Amino acid sequence: MSLLKTNQITDLGGNNIISSNGSGTFTSGFASDFFSTTGFQAYQSGSDFTIANNTFTTAPLAATEYNFGNNFDTSTYVYTAPSAGYYNFNVSIMLYNPTARNFMARISKNNSGTAKQARREDGADGKQDLQTIHVNAVIQLDAGDNVRFQGYIEMDSSSDRRILGGQTNTYVKGERIA
Repeated sequence: MSLLKTNQITDLGGNNIISSNGSGTFTSGFASDFFSTTGFQAYQSGSDFTIANNTFTTAPLAATEYNFGNNFDTSTYVYTAPSAGYYNFNVSIMLYNPTARNFMARISKNNSGTAKQARREDGADGKQDLQTIHVNAVIQLDAGDNVRFQGYIEMDSSSDRRILGGQTNTYVKGERIA
């Protein structure tokens, strides 16, 4: 009969899969440790951020409520997946423009387009318009993949185009779920 004894099992990348405290108590494991190493909540602090017309612009999410694993970069506003799996993202972007026709928000994977997008159309009635766009997505990522959270204002005739700042206006929450 063979017997294998260990307090820790790691993968080839050095990531902890299973560990115990040496007295038989399970202390962490791959399946239960997703959130504690990948969970984050970032938001746009301070003032509003001016964006270009007809251009997806990454929201300047420069502050965090929490950033387990430090995988969200508050200087580039980009989340980088530390490991392969499925990630859940909830995004809310508040956009302002008095003459816009379309307001959009999207989650962009590896800066190569849209992984998930939402749009709200307005009649361009010349009234001040404030739109909050929500996007929720579960996205499969490989280790090193990056994700951006972007706003867009289309068909604008005004120079006043903004992503609104504030913790309750523009924010994203994310975590690995599988």
